[in-house]
Amino acid sequence: MNSIFTFILILYLAHLLACCWYWVGTSEDPEGWVVRNDVHNLTEAPHSAKYAASIYTIFKLGDGFAVTPQEQVFAFASEIAISLIYGALAGVMSTMMMAGSVGEQEYLVKLAQLKVCSRPSGLPSPPLRARLTRNLWHVLRRG
Repeated sequence: MNSIFTFILILYLAHLLACCWYWVGTSEDPEGWVVRNDVHNLTEAPHSAKYAASIYTIFKLGDGFAVTPQEQVFAFASEIAISLIYGALAGVMSTMMMAGSVGEQEYLVKLAQLKVCSRPSGLPSPPLRARLTRNLWHVLRRG
C-alpha cells in the first residue's frame, strides 16, 4: 500500500511541476520557453500536446531549457523537488527489494527446519515432501 501511495504522489508532483512549468513559460510571452519552442500555437496544438511538452521539458531543465530569470528560479526549485522524488522512489524500491529478500530468507530457514524434522520422522515419500514444501511456500507468501 505504501508503494502505491508513493507512486501516486510522484505522478501528482510531476503533474504539478509540469503545469507550473507551462505557466512559467506562458507568463513571459515574448521570451518564455513556450514561445521559444513553438508550443504556444493555440489554434492547432491540443492541450495534450502542450502537457506532453511540459512533462518532457520538466525533466530536461538542466539541459538549457531555462533561459529567463523566472525560468531559472523555477528550474532550481524543481530540480530539488525532482531529486527528492528520485530519492523517494529509490527508497521505496529498496524497501520492496528488502522485503522480498527477507521473505525468501524466512522461507529458506523454514524449509531447512522442515527437512530436519522430516528426516527422523521417516517421510520417505518425495511427493509428500514436495507437497509440504509447496504448502510452506503458500503459507509464507500469504502471511
